Amino acid sequence: MSDPYFGYEKEDWERWQMEHREWQESLEGLTFVPLWPEGTPGYVPEYGQEEPKLCLLPPQKEKRGCVLVCAGGGYHMKSVFEGRMVAEKYHAYGYNAAVLDYRCKPYPRQMALDDAQRALRLLRYHADEWNIDPAHIAIGGFSAGGNLSSTASVQYEHANQIVGDAADQVSCRPDAEIQCYGAITYALSRNLGNPGMGDDEENRKFSPELHITPDTPPFFMWMTGQDEIIPRAGLYETAMALEKAGVSYELHLFPEGIHGVALADGSSKFGKRNDHTAGWMRLSCEWLEGLGF
Repeated sequence: MSDPYFGYEKEDWERWQMEHREWQESLEGLTFVPLWPEGTPGYVPEYGQEEPKLCLLPPQKEKRGCVLVCAGGGYHMKSVFEGRMVAEKYHAYGYNAAVLDYRCKPYPRQMALDDAQRALRLLRYHADEWNIDPAHIAIGGFSAGGNLSSTASVQYEHANQIVGDAADQVSCRPDAEIQCYGAITYALSRNLGNPGMGDDEENRKFSPELHITPDTPPFFMWMTGQDEIIPRAGLYETAMALEKAGVSYELHLFPEGIHGVALADGSSKFGKRNDHTAGWMRLSCEWLEGLGF
């Protein structure tokens, strides 16, 4: 490949490569499961990213539901503050938990979606082995990871079967969606495409509020009033789409916390500790419990 930066500025590319390395370091010690054991279809080593994988926390002693966490980062990288730290909180609450190491740009968003859907299938396929209740598998994400997780929550009927193995035959429909200040509307999806793509069909596909049906899983959604990246209108639009389809949801708008606040417990470099905003984690666990997780 002649272009070492694949159409990006050198400074941006080098920064993202550093972010990818920090992300991988943050996952050390977890159990890694490749999404495609025989090799990832479409994998490009020159992009400087490892092959996509599931990163599993230890299984709970009793069979429990599972939360799959998708960190944000604009599809350029994945934030260390929105991955393992979040999964460990859900694990501490008694749920099984995993982090999705999905592909970022220059890969198209479709490949990230393929990764998410394959991960959901693997969690369900290996449910007995990993002590997971296969009827209670949630996916959740932050910012661009929220775009990914919520798209996976509405596009499961159109999921690709990449290799056609036994895991590909298992449903990738999540049983719940945890939406954390995500880019979840058409207007926001357009800002997440690859440079110069301008593919409106793709933008519409990755606009979850346009694809909500009565079969869409329940949503838990939260963001903050100080978020200057994600407009609050998207939260309300999605809630109204869920309302119209008769899908259960819970919505929280916390007054304080900037974009990227993650757990809001001081662990993220974005924003200070705020105990009130940090309550989103407890509330989401109570919500999951109400769903039978």
